[in-house]
Amino acid sequence: MLSNNINHFDKAFAQTQQEESRKGGRFPTMSVYSSLGEVLDLSSGGALLVKRRWRRVPTAEAFVVEIKYAEIKVAIRSRLVREAKKKGIGHLLAIEFMDMTEQQLELIRDIVRNSRSWRLFEFSEPEAA
Repeated sequence: MLSNNINHFDKAFAQTQQEESRKGGRFPTMSVYSSLGEVLDLSSGGALLVKRRWRRVPTAEAFVVEIKYAEIKVAIRSRLVREAKKKGIGHLLAIEFMDMTEQQLELIRDIVRNSRSWRLFEFSEPEAA
């Protein structure tokens, strides 16, 4: 009986590891926006966005998207990987960043670090007085 539970755990853990490696280090963000809409998650390789209704999705091979958080702004050459419509959310766009410089990569890392800090702060438990 115990071995069945361990096997089930091993399979679930392996699936979780595969899912995490597929995500490629994507981090959920808070209060991060782009020139196409709100940024749901961000990584050094791309982003998942909720497209604003009135924004047109570029159909060219590559386009420039600006990612903004507080005072940090970075314009990155990107391409559309996937577009899907989700009920209650709207149009989700998956974009891939192309030809990033070290400076752009560092700005993306700053945005991830700073937006995640606020996310952790907002959802943390208040200290007992």
